Amino acid sequence: VSYTVGKDTRDSRFDPTEGSFTEVAGTFSGIGGDVEFFRSNLRAAYYKPFLFKSVVLGLRGRAGNINGLGDKVTQSERFFIGGQSVRGFDSNGIGPRDTGSSAATGGNNIYSGTLEVVSDVGMSKDAGLRWTVFSDVGSVWGTDFPSGVTNPDDQAMRSSVGVGFLWNTVIGPLSFYWATPVQKENHDSTKTFQFSIGTRR
Repeated sequence: VSYTVGKDTRDSRFDPTEGSFTEVAGTFSGIGGDVEFFRSNLRAAYYKPFLFKSVVLGLRGRAGNINGLGDKVTQSERFFIGGQSVRGFDSNGIGPRDTGSSAATGGNNIYSGTLEVVSDVGMSKDAGLRWTVFSDVGSVWGTDFPSGVTNPDDQAMRSSVGVGFLWNTVIGPLSFYWATPVQKENHDSTKTFQFSIGTRR
């Protein structure tokens, strides 16, 4: 059983330049099954244009929690973070890891945030190119199976800074990001360059 409540005043869902977005969502599992948990998510964003929309300031944030309601939360139900959510880190590169395989185990708690500036100043408008500078933060922690897991309850914030190019092409939007971690833990997995096809994150 799930619910979602929100308000969206952005001028575009896929490439916003102004407006705000707030969403609260929850999922309850346990009706007609043997897996019980309640997962809650909060997402918010705000965009403010300057210089006739040639410069856009964007803020985004997310927080989530999953509670096993007396049961232990399995790995498949936990949160994972990294990659596009906190650039400069590999996909699922942040948070607790299995001490044997070094694979990400995920966590019951998560947050992430982004501050970015996107602009086409100095770029050819006909080419559909824009540049961006950004900073990402985030963390994931908490597991009901802490045995054999590296730092299962480490809530330390990870952060990164980076630059990128956004290119609108005939095959769809392309994004190129270069980011460097500023705060990280020894067991985190990093990744400097990331590329994606599709809507902006």
